[in-house]
Amino acid sequence: MLAMAVVLALGIEAPVALWTVPAQAEWASGDEHHLNVRLERPDTAISMRGEVQLRAVLAVQGSAFRISRFLKPTGGIAFDVMDMQGRRVAPLEPPATSPPAPPQSSDGLTVVRPGQPMTLQVAEFPRWVFPGPGRYRVRLLVSLMNIAATPARYQQWFSNTVTVDVID
Repeated sequence: MLAMAVVLALGIEAPVALWTVPAQAEWASGDEHHLNVRLERPDTAISMRGEVQLRAVLAVQGSAFRISRFLKPTGGIAFDVMDMQGRRVAPLEPPATSPPAPPQSSDGLTVVRPGQPMTLQVAEFPRWVFPGPGRYRVRLLVSLMNIAATPARYQQWFSNTVTVDVID
């Protein structure tokens, strides 16, 4: 209780948790570091009244990855939003979480091969991503779980960071 009072008195914010339910995927053992996530900067400002539409490209090197078609915000993707000073900021409202997608057979997963990237249109309500209008630095956290491995393996990748303008 005293620690909380000190934090509030000093105006220090607690760190923002960054978490998402991992999406199902399969990759060869040792290929965990061969996924590259590239976030593209939007051409226009994002309205707090509309929908965030960001494009992400997942590319692999080495062996092919198989990735769930259910990969989406709160289901394998989390937004990592920072102010221009590099401090994480919390969204205006906490995002609604998705239940985990049902397990899929290997054949039901999307294959991403070297030289054939997977393009995702990542859409979310702005109030679940940003604290309000302003300029922010954004990157994606992609969290995957390989249930075909024994034991199951978890891995996370960050995209590059882009600067976005958010308007009312």
